[in-house]
Amino acid sequence: MTLFKHILVAVDFSEFSQEAVRIGSGLARAFGGEVVVLHVCDTPKSVEHSLLTGHSRAIHSLLDIQKENAKAARRKLDEWVERYDWGQASVKAAVKEGSPYAEITDMAREIKADLIIIGAHGRSPFVRMLIGSTVERVVRKATCPVLSVTIQKEEEEST
Repeated sequence: MTLFKHILVAVDFSEFSQEAVRIGSGLARAFGGEVVVLHVCDTPKSVEHSLLTGHSRAIHSLLDIQKENAKAARRKLDEWVERYDWGQASVKAAVKEGSPYAEITDMAREIKADLIIIGAHGRSPFVRMLIGSTVERVVRKATCPVLSVTIQKEEEEST
């Protein structure tokens, strides 16, 4: 019996998510199975589409920017996936648009993930209180275990 048959690695291209990919590739080598490495292009919440009624040029510009962001994210994601040895695992890179925590948990359900691996930023409690944390939301909404990856900085190691 394979412990982790379906793994979802969520990335935002930070150093924390690079560590998540490294760990995901190690687990893939150990367990085989299937891995999806997912990046979500966050849809801006500050632009309400109903407010843009009558501004078709602005809407088209925003859509063009979103498409270009998704293309650039796909290229970068492919580069990240190619850097690692995934062993015998089947690996797929995916880019989605929307709310990161919602897209991550939806993808996890879609692929029947046994594990989600996600990088955890070292934000202050005040910032988390104001804007929330994608990792915290994923943990609350996920139907499988979530491995939250951090990186210990050199100054923290000496204390």
